[in-house]
Amino acid sequence: LQHLARKFILQRYLNEKQMDYFDLIYGNQTIDDFKIDQSKLSFGNIENNFVFNYLDFLIYCDAENSIDKVIKNFKFTQRSSVEHFYAQQIEGERDKLDHENLHRFGNLCLISSSKNSSIGNRLPSAKRDYFMPEIMKGKIDTLKLYLMIQLLEEEGNWSTTQIEKHEQAMLALFESDYQDFVK
Repeated sequence: LQHLARKFILQRYLNEKQMDYFDLIYGNQTIDDFKIDQSKLSFGNIENNFVFNYLDFLIYCDAENSIDKVIKNFKFTQRSSVEHFYAQQIEGERDKLDHENLHRFGNLCLISSSKNSSIGNRLPSAKRDYFMPEIMKGKIDTLKLYLMIQLLEEEGNWSTTQIEKHEQAMLALFESDYQDFVK
C-alpha cells in the first residue's frame, strides 16, 4: 500500500512529469527523474488532498522515535478543507501577505470543514490558541498544522519567512521519501 501511495505522490501529484493512472497502478515504470513541480503545491492547484495525508504519514514516520505525545497519538481522520494558516481575509490587518505567499504550500494544511469554519479569518496566533487545548491533550487534526504551530511558537511570528521555512522542510520530506523509494 505504501509503495502504491508513493507512486501516486511521486509520479502523479507532485512530479513535473505526470504519469497516467493506469500506468501508475499496472505499469512497472521507475522514477528516473523526480522533480517536484511546486506549482502543484499552491492553493487551487493541489490535485488531491491525499498530498496532505501522505505528508502527515511522512511526518509521523520521520518522528517514529519521538517522545512527542501529539505525534505519538496522531490518528488520521476525515479532513477535507484546505486551511490557510495566515488567513486570506483578516479583519483589521493592515500588513496582509501577498497573493503568492498566502497560497503557498507552507501556509496550507488540511483540517475538517467544521474547524475551518470555526477558526475563520483569525490571525495565526489566534488559531494556535484555538488548537492549544487539543495539543495539550496530545491531539491535533494534522501533523503539518502541528509543525506550523511549533514554528510559530519558536519564532513568535508567522510571515513569509516562516512560510518559506516550513515549506522547505515539507519539501525535504518528500525528497527524502523519493530517495528511499529509489534505493
